[in-house]
Amino acid sequence: MSAPASFLRRLARGLPAAAALALLLATTGCQTLPPKERLTRAVAALEHPAAAPHQSAAAWRDYRHAVATVLADAKEAGDVPDLKRPARGLPRLWHLLRPTPRIASLHRDGVGLPVIERLPADSPNAPRGGYHVARTVLARPGPPDSPAVALNIVDPDRVPETTFGATKLPVAMDLQAPLDVTRGLGPRPLDGFRYLLLTNRFSDPRLIFLEPYDSDKIPVVFIHGLLSTPRMWGPVVTALLANETIRQRYQFWFFYYPTGQPIPLSALQLRDALDAAVRTHHVRQPLVLIGHSMGGLLARAQITGFTPAAAAQIVPGVASLPADNPVRRALLFAPRPDIARAIFIATPHRGSHFALNGIAGLGVRLIRLPLWLQDELASIAELPFTDHSRRFPTSICGLSPNSSFLRALDAAPTTVPQHSIIANRGQSDLLRSSDGIVPYTSAHRAEAVSEVIVPAGHGGFSHPLALAEIERILLKDATPAAR
Repeated sequence: MSAPASFLRRLARGLPAAAALALLLATTGCQTLPPKERLTRAVAALEHPAAAPHQSAAAWRDYRHAVATVLADAKEAGDVPDLKRPARGLPRLWHLLRPTPRIASLHRDGVGLPVIERLPADSPNAPRGGYHVARTVLARPGPPDSPAVALNIVDPDRVPETTFGATKLPVAMDLQAPLDVTRGLGPRPLDGFRYLLLTNRFSDPRLIFLEPYDSDKIPVVFIHGLLSTPRMWGPVVTALLANETIRQRYQFWFFYYPTGQPIPLSALQLRDALDAAVRTHHVRQPLVLIGHSMGGLLARAQITGFTPAAAAQIVPGVASLPADNPVRRALLFAPRPDIARAIFIATPHRGSHFALNGIAGLGVRLIRLPLWLQDELASIAELPFTDHSRRFPTSICGLSPNSSFLRALDAAPTTVPQHSIIANRGQSDLLRSSDGIVPYTSAHRAEAVSEVIVPAGHGGFSHPLALAEIERILLKDATPAAR
């Protein structure tokens, strides 16, 4: 490669996606540009309506292959997921190496090359590795005397069609690939277990956005439960995005936190994370909370409040602690005014006897809380210990039916509509039923405006009936969004 070409490649890395690739194509000639005649013939075929559907499909395919040759130099080595490959001249753009089984409603046949664009992590709520979003590359040959190709990189969900000559054609779309990549780059499968026991190793509870914040869309906040991570929500999010109305109206956030720490502290961290996100992004839309198991308790704590009298039933004298004390802030709080509704999935509102069995007791002894939290708790004379062992309270202790925090939370009034999705293994009548972890009598809430029973175990959040109920609830508020 010549020195000027090398310089232009380095320059292009600092340009926006479309500008960078256009510069590279215009200056590197046949090294990165497909044969001009091939692209010209493909565009000419698109500009004239085909006589039969199979001819249209062939024209789309030929055009996609022509565009792919623009990125054919994308063979840069590196430790990257094998689902995608970076374009050498445009490091943020990736195209598929190996498609996954297709979910029809996340795909659209049409013209253009579906790709994944990696956007930098320029927000405190971005995934650590940046966002991965769906894009489609469109290309047209430049003037006859120029080797350049005009490229346009579009969001196929917002740009459903394009014009070739006098013909309007659908733009190809693949919304599934970014989801597969995002799950592949998410928390490792055993991280939920790791951060149950090693809470002291967890660096920063945080809200993570699936895509960059969109002020037109309602945020849906997913909150995982014990032993889990945001990765668990993959099937739910995929199913919801397959509904175009939901996809156009909602955006998805995930709260990631260590599940071994006391439940009131996790609820406080969620409250703080929501406050920070609302402030940073100037959020005006109301929030929807969806919590599974213990995550439902964290959601429940956002739509209610504790008075000093109620908090004193948990920790006597807590109101006298300094205003910035984390124990005081975790037990003295008001309901959030920006929640539209809450969905509880297999949530133990009145606790679970699982928290009292031998395996759970072993877990309590193994959990390591952060030193700062141990110091704060040790400074308080009266703590809500559940077993008089003088061990520091953990999330497992807080899930006991004897938990004073759960009793106070269950008795506190709520401020917004709430919905229950309850799993039932079907081994007894409803009032005596259980999902294997949470009994129906604990998951049931008389105040809920709807309740759906799912024939599944505790992990039934992705059961088709659960997915259908979540979709139904979200569609209630899915009025058309301004564009």
